[in-house]
Amino acid sequence: MTHLKTTAIIATLISGLGVTAASAASVNDLIATNGIYDRSAEAISATRQNLATLGVSTRKGDVITSEELTAIQSILRDQGSFESKARRVDLVVNGDSNEFGNGFNAR
Repeated sequence: MTHLKTTAIIATLISGLGVTAASAASVNDLIATNGIYDRSAEAISATRQNLATLGVSTRKGDVITSEELTAIQSILRDQGSFESKARRVDLVVNGDSNEFGNGFNAR
């Protein structure tokens, strides 16, 4: 009986750690660039992959400007939760706020 209780406790702890690891992996899935002004093909591709990872889609026909790339890369490099980064990047890309929007930049 003691062995059964120990096994149940260990299984609970492992599953709890798995949930924590999975939620932490969300931020770890983001691809870092060489800086907020990196305009290499690899950095632009990484930024687009990060948009997909965050669940942010651009409006059809919209082109991400250089200033928006800078803002997005800056947001992705700073500390913060995955949800916070997704919300702020969405504001930059889709302009759902009067204070932020298309062309919002890190300057």
